[in-house]
Amino acid sequence: MNRGEALGLIEAIGLATAIEAADAAVKSANVRLIGYEVCKGDGMSTIKVVGDVGAVKAAVEAATAACAKGRGVWGTKVIARPSEEIEKLIYNSQTVGYTPPEETRAEIQLEVHENMPKVDVEQQKAVFKKRQKKSSKLTLKMMRKKMPKKRLLISKLKKARKKK
Repeated sequence: MNRGEALGLIEAIGLATAIEAADAAVKSANVRLIGYEVCKGDGMSTIKVVGDVGAVKAAVEAATAACAKGRGVWGTKVIARPSEEIEKLIYNSQTVGYTPPEETRAEIQLEVHENMPKVDVEQQKAVFKKRQKKSSKLTLKMMRKKMPKKRLLISKLKKARKKK
């Protein structure tokens, strides 16, 4: 994203409504469609567009108007000149339709391989198993301390059922 560009977010209810919003936004103004991101829950999808501030505002308004007859748009936001720090939130792997440039992919892979510490896999497995055993023992002890009356009540109910 260029420094002077704005970001437009359109949160639509349903994928069909989101596609309709994206179509209206791209056709109505000179904006680039980054892609859409499926939100967790309620069947919402977020459309992401970038361009000049005025064009993004016009695109977001057009998308809202186009989707008013359907299930509708839940919310919209226009961010003029977003900070470089939030680019990783805008351009991420969950954005459907966005593909990072090839040189960026290669740089990321090299950085990961160079910075990865060398670890012994078997040693890490042993440490994990120890922690797992210790945490399960702690939870059992905590449950026994917190619910002694409950256990007593359950045992009395079981004895009463056996007598019947």
